[in-house]
Formats: sequence, structure tokens, C-alpha cells
Amino acid sequence: MPNYITDIKRTIEEKNDNNTLFVLKGFSVEELGLSRVSLADTIADNISRVMSLAMENPKVISFDEFVCLYEIAVRQYKHIIVITNKAMHIEYPIDVLIDDEIAKSLVAHFDDESAVDTEIADIDDYLYIYSNFCKSNDGYVCSYNFEEYDLKNEKIEVVSFGKYVEQQVELSSRHTSYDEIISYPRVNELLEEYWGYTNFRSIKNYDLDALDKGEKKVIDVSQEKIIGDMISQVENCVNHKNARDIFVTAPTGAGKSLMFQLPAMYLAEKYNLVTIVITPLIGLMNDQVQALNDRGYMRARTINSDISPIIKEEILEEVKSGEVSILYLSPESLMGRSGIESLIGTRKIGMIIVDEAHIVTTWGKQFRPDYWYLGDHVSKLRTAQGKAEEDPMSFVIATFTATAIYGGHEDMYKETLNSLHMIDPITYLGYLRRENISIEINEIEAKHNRTEYELDKFDAMVKMIRNSLMRNQKTLIYFPTVALIERFNTYCYKENLSEYVAKYHGQMLADDKNANFQAFLSGEKLIMLATKAFGMGIDIPDIAVVSHYAPTGNVCDYMQEIGRAARDQDIDGHAIYEHMSNDFQHINRLHGLSRLYKGQLVEVMKKILELYEDYRYSDKKNYHTKKRNEMLIDTESFSYIFESPMVNDEEIVNKVKTAMLLIQKDYENRGMTPFRMRPVPIFAYGFLGIEPEVREKLNTRYPSCAVLKNEKLNVCEVNLKKIWQADYEDKMSYPKFKYLLYTGSDELAFNSQYKFSTAMSVDISFEPHYREVYSKILDAVKGAINYSVRNNKFMSEDELAKYISEDAGISIYRAENIVRVTLAAITTYSKSFSWGMNSRLYDARPLKNDRVIYKFNPASRDFIYWIEKGFRTIEEETVERQMYVTNESNSNKTKEILTVLGILEAFGVLRFKSLGGTNSQIYIYVNETKNMRIVRDKPEAYRNKLLEAVGKRHEISVKMLTFLFQNRFRSEEIWDHLENYFLGILPEELK
Repeated sequence: MPNYITDIKRTIEEKNDNNTLFVLKGFSVEELGLSRVSLADTIADNISRVMSLAMENPKVISFDEFVCLYEIAVRQYKHIIVITNKAMHIEYPIDVLIDDEIAKSLVAHFDDESAVDTEIADIDDYLYIYSNFCKSNDGYVCSYNFEEYDLKNEKIEVVSFGKYVEQQVELSSRHTSYDEIISYPRVNELLEEYWGYTNFRSIKNYDLDALDKGEKKVIDVSQEKIIGDMISQVENCVNHKNARDIFVTAPTGAGKSLMFQLPAMYLAEKYNLVTIVITPLIGLMNDQVQALNDRGYMRARTINSDISPIIKEEILEEVKSGEVSILYLSPESLMGRSGIESLIGTRKIGMIIVDEAHIVTTWGKQFRPDYWYLGDHVSKLRTAQGKAEEDPMSFVIATFTATAIYGGHEDMYKETLNSLHMIDPITYLGYLRRENISIEINEIEAKHNRTEYELDKFDAMVKMIRNSLMRNQKTLIYFPTVALIERFNTYCYKENLSEYVAKYHGQMLADDKNANFQAFLSGEKLIMLATKAFGMGIDIPDIAVVSHYAPTGNVCDYMQEIGRAARDQDIDGHAIYEHMSNDFQHINRLHGLSRLYKGQLVEVMKKILELYEDYRYSDKKNYHTKKRNEMLIDTESFSYIFESPMVNDEEIVNKVKTAMLLIQKDYENRGMTPFRMRPVPIFAYGFLGIEPEVREKLNTRYPSCAVLKNEKLNVCEVNLKKIWQADYEDKMSYPKFKYLLYTGSDELAFNSQYKFSTAMSVDISFEPHYREVYSKILDAVKGAINYSVRNNKFMSEDELAKYISEDAGISIYRAENIVRVTLAAITTYSKSFSWGMNSRLYDARPLKNDRVIYKFNPASRDFIYWIEKGFRTIEEETVERQMYVTNESNSNKTKEILTVLGILEAFGVLRFKSLGGTNSQIYIYVNETKNMRIVRDKPEAYRNKLLEAVGKRHEISVKMLTFLFQNRFRSEEIWDHLENYFLGILPEELK
């Protein structure tokens, strides 16, 4: 007999009396010689079970029964002893008798992969007991839908037995042999070919073994070591061996991009594998792709919201065909795809790189909930690729960032591993200190007889700028808000400094941001005023000074921002901050705008519960399938909870998703999940071209589902969700229904029953003086094309851009974008909209350096006529900013209009947003309602530990920054404190 059984029996013997109930959690009642009871009987008649228990001696039940009988048990017994198994934490073996149909229904209910039309029994009562239920080798295991807080009742005593199994895997898995380098000769050739280097750099890293012992030991690690590890782990995937993921922190300027771009090149060349790079900022994507192109590597592209639809389609075809192998995406772009095949076709993923990975665990104004869902999505992609029918293989997840707190109060390292579901990661923790940057913090006071804090601050900043100009130092100044930048920029104008000053923030047009960036990069402007939008991935080696008007965020933000200085190791950098006592009002205001409150989370749960109860009990036909727990809910349903004069519609959607995330993740941390949410919105309404008689027939079958929006084209806004719910909900998912409808598939009966054409609504905003801009730019483009035709001359993209820039009087950066979009549009026009016998528009000649030169033919005039015709159509058919487009009889009118719109947007004539549908909805699957009911009935008792942790983090961060800024530390001392902070060690004064 195991020792723990002896201990349990002795405890029961010693403490047994008629008023004591013993509860076994993680131990079987059968081990004590007792029989399992039927959970169905206990659920059906609580009172009878309690009465029969009263006749037993001792009174012993399973934890399964205890959750069911909790309220009665607490009233009935003076003393309850819960005996738990130390070796178990979240999942426990089932210790009751459960009907096989109920067990299978519970498994299907909690299984994300089971079909939504899977039939399930009535399991509501069981969902009050279990928060997860799955099959194991030995039967079934579960998690309990029970708050540990409820065990803190004065009547309840918890005792633990059994051997606790220490989890050593996580600690040992981070480590690697730093000296053992797996070398790939071809990688060295690629390094020299594209970067011009013959040797890899060494990067300072912390020795993790020493850190675990409380020691700081710094070692040199070659970039080649990290690159070799990445390639070898992907090769393990190719060879169907166990592979490890990679976690890397490295300071700004350490060559993070090279460390994943080189393996990506090698893996594409040898195995035809695709590397997907997840990056948070469009500017960062564009910069990295452009940098690779400038080095002569043309197989990297990006898809983001700044890319016109025509170029997106071109890029996707290049990826599928193997012409492109490194694809930069935002998390939203990756998760918004119905399947990975729509991105890469039949090719395989070798690596998914999460660049700037600290965002995965970052909260605040810049928080993006999609980053928290990224791990779940990538994990599903990895599982799907590993189970593919043809050539199954897993892939490697690798994360890169400059800053991540390791251990301690705010362990970003562990959070990132958990959030991204990283497997046994090899970890490289980069050295934090920047030896060539001095930190200078000066406390300044308001001038006497002046109460205007902002003007005092402006004067101090102007003085610092004049010092930088006198020393010819390139200076970057960070501001917490756009409004402050604009006001200070005006102040600089009054101080006659405008010729030296550029600005950069998210509300500027892309061309203006790019022009200002280039002016700062070249030294034409020595001073840059910026928000944190000018940050991640910005590669300017000679910034001498980084200053702050006021803190822009937390300690991680500060560390990232001062790291922009002196990327060139041969120059001395200065992080200067003229601190005033009022400065923290800005960071607290930003936190206040972005933070959520407990009351808002309570209201969100109440609303979900209300919507669910209305939907569940009105949907009789799906009552016996998983569909009864699915909902598509309008984000507008929650807007009243978050409405504020300072919050726009997009921010409300973000807040709804963030609130649901906080609720879901907090309950998951406690072993429960009331609901699961998919973060990518789905549209309930779509646009279709429908003739009047068909519209009447449609509205007869589905009342009020089609509303006329454009009489000339017969475009209707159609409630697709209503049609799906009426006739197709029990046959297919809503996304599949929409896919079959828009592709005209014969599989969908609706397509043969109602004649319609697909349509699109486009929101169009014409720029001021757009006709003059249109004429000027189009004339310049015509001039460049005609110059090539008349002279029978091949021209590079750079030459075309130079011609357009000079002819139209615009910046070279804007002209380069016009050339890229125009060339892509000509290709699309040639393939899809030009049918003449002698209609070859241009000849393209590739050069040895992967560049291409172009010679235009006389037929290119048809392309210009096509643009002119498209512009007239768009101008005439746009009414109150809306234009509707239909695809009639196999035409591709929407593609044609989108192509012209993309050209006109590049010209600077207009801005547009295409809408395939309206009424953004979020998918929710409700697992159980017990916890939401508890919150609804007792909102004052609700606690969200994750929300509290977010608030605590902000508080600690502000205290840490205050500690650094107000204690007149020397530069060396500040670096000591920052290094300790990122190694999880707080100053004694803040503990």
C-alpha cells in the first residue's frame, strides 16, 4: 500500500466524527475501499445523496460530487477536510460514474476541433461541475469549474499528500552549449553575398546557468551559433524529429534581423520552405523588406494595409509559386486568413518568426489583443501542418526582441513562452547595458512667476535643441502624444527652428512620414520630434541624442527608446531627460485612456450571458448540437459599456476584444473557461447585386433581409447571417457559407435559387485639390512612359522615379511608391483587362543583381486611357463618399476598380477602404454559464487577477521611472538599476 494511502487513512481515522465530511481530490475513493457513485443520481437528487451520506461512517466523497453539493455541504457539516494530491494541479482523473453518452458529449463540447454539428446530450448540469473534460489513456480527466477561493471557507481545511513531481523541463530546456556551433558553409556564402561580411559578430549574452544561481556572468555568443540552432531545429522538423523553439533577446543594433533572415534564405533555397515574419508595425515591415531588396535579395515581400489590392494578389501568387519565401505579416493578416493555403499554397512553413515579441505581453495604450491570440492560432497551424496528408512536418517558432524582463515580478520571458505555446525553447538572453550610451537626467524647476508648465517645458526643450544644433548632433525627441508634438512643432516655428526640425507620428500620411524619415536619416534635418510610432526596427546608426519630453510608457518603452541612440558603436550616445514634477501626468493619462475597469468586465459578462440566453432558448433546431453554444455577436452591442468622447469606433472594437481577453485568460489561469472568442471579426451583412423581382422573392423567403443601397446598380445590403441561420446553420459553419456564396459554388443551393452578382461598397475620400494632383501626376507618369517609348530605352525603377519626381515636383520617396504601384497595375491590366493582338505593354529584362529594367511599347497608351476612364467612373459614381461596384456575368469589375483606386491612392488623389460587408461581429463559443451567473448576481465579489496585475504593473513601472528620474543617479547607477530590473530584481526601495 502506498505511503500516501496510509497517511490518508490515518487522517480520516484521527479527524472522523459525525459532523465531518472528507473530500478526495486527485485520489480515488476506490483506493480507500469505497465504491464510485453515479454523478447523474447525485445531480438528479442532491437531497437523497446527502441523506444517504449521513448514514455512512466515515463520510467520504469525490471532489466531483463536492462541487455539485457544495452549497448544501457547507450548510450541513461543521468541518470539511479536502484531501488533495500534490502531484496534480489542473487536470484530475474522473472519480465518479458517468454515462458514456454524457462523457462523449463533454469531450466534444470542450474540443475545439470537433465539428460544430456534433450531437451532444443535455450536459448543462455537468458544466456546473467541469470546466474541461477530455479523454486520456486511462479514461477521462477533467478540470473543475470551482473557485479555489471557495475553499477558504472557515469550515474547510485543505491537506495534501502524495509525492510532488518537480517540473525540471522548463529550467533545463532554456540552456544550450554556448560553444557548440553547427556551421553551414552556404550560410557563410549568403552572409558575404548579401551583407558583404566574411565573419559573424559576437553578441554579449547572460549565462543562464549563472543567473539561476543568482550570479551575473556575461559570455560572448556568435550570431552563427544562433543561426545554426535555428536551421538545425527546422531540419529536425523536416526529418520528423523533435524540434525546439528559439527565444532571443538582443540589444538594438545587434543584428536581430540578420539572425532570422539568413536561416530563412537558406531554408528556402534548400527545402523550398516559407518563413513568415510577424511584425507589429507597417513601417518596420516595409523597412526590413526594402533593406533586403537593397542588398539584392528580392524574395522577401510584405502584405499590410498600405499595400494596394493589386500588389497583394501579385505577392500571394509569388509566394505560392516559390518566387517569394520570406513573408512579413501583421498578426491580424495571419489570423484573418481562412487557411494557410490562401497565403502559401501547397508550400510548407519552416519558421514563424515573432519579431518585437515583447508586444505579446505588453499592456497599455499600444496593446493589441490579437498578439495574445497569436499563440493559439500558430499552435493550430503547427498541428495542422504536422498532420497534413501530404508531406506532414512541424515548424519552428522563434521570437526576437530587444527587451524582455526575465524572472521576478513581471516575468515577460515566461509569459511569452506560455502565450506562444513555445516548445522546449533554446534561449539566448542578450546583455542589456549599452556601454556607449550615457544617461543624463536633470531635474528642472518651473520659472518663477510662471504657472504654465508646458511653456517652461518647451523652453527647456528648445535650449537642448540649440545645444544639439551647435554640436551638429542628430537628436530624437520622444513625446507621449501627437497633440504635444504638434504644439511643440508650432513653438519651434516661432523660435525659428523649423528648418532643422522634422516630425513623425501615426496620424501623418505615409508619404509625409517617409519624407521626414529620409530627411532625418540623411541629416537634412537634425532634429526629429516623434511618438513611439518612430521606434521598433528604425535603423539610423548615427543618432547622438535621444531625449524625452515626458515618459511615453513603461520601463520597457524607455529602454527601447534610449536604445535608438548610437547604434554605430564608434559614436557616443546620450539619453537626456529634463525632468519636471508634472511629467507623469502624461503617462497616467495614457494609462487612464487605455485601461479597463472591473465594472466594465462585469457588464461585458452580463451582456454575453443575456445574449446567450436569448439565443440559446430561441434556437430549437440546434438544441442538441454544439451549435447551441455558438454565437456571432455585434461589437456594437457592447459599445455603451465603453463609449467616451475620447474613444472612436475602432478603439471600441479593440476594447471589447481586450475585455473579453482579460475575462477569458483570467478564468483560464484558474482552470476555467466560460467562453472562447475568435479575435478576427466576421461580417454579418454583405453586398450583392440583385434585380428587383429577385429581391422581392428573397425578402419573401427571408423577411427584410435585403435592403436597396444603390438603385442604378441594384446593389443591396443583405443580411447573410439571417439566411445562414434560416437554412444552412445545421449544414455548415458561417464562414464556409460565405465562402461558397461568394465563389458561386454549386454546393450551395442558394446560388441556384436566386440570381445575384457579388458586389462591394467602397468608402472614398478625395484629397483637397485632387483634380490638379491627378493631372500633374498622371502627366508625369505618361511622360516617363513616353520617354521610354520614343527612345526605345530600358529604364530602371530608380530612373522612372527620378523622372516622375522631377516632372511632377514631388519627393523621390513618393515617386518610388508611384512607380511600384504603377508597374504592378500594368501587369494586372495586361493579364486581366487587355485583349488586343498587339497589346504587349512593356518588355522586362532582369539583371544579374536581381534588378529589373523596363522598356515600354506604344500599346502602353491603352493603359493610360484605362486609368483615365477608371478615374472618371470613380468620380461620377461616388456619392457621399460611397461607391458601389458589382461583378456582372463573370466580369471582374471589382478587381478593375480596386486596381484603379490603388493607382489613384498612390498618386495622392484619394484614400479608400473597401467593404465586403458591414456590422462587425465576433465569434464566441460559450462553455458554461455558471461563473457568468455568479458575477451577474454578485458583481461586487468579482475579482480579475489579470486586470489587477495590469494595474500593478503600471504602478510598479511608474514607481521605477520615478525612482530613476528623481534620485540624481549617475549614468552608471542608472544602468545598474535598469539591468537589475530586466533581470527581475527591483530596488529595495520599491519592494
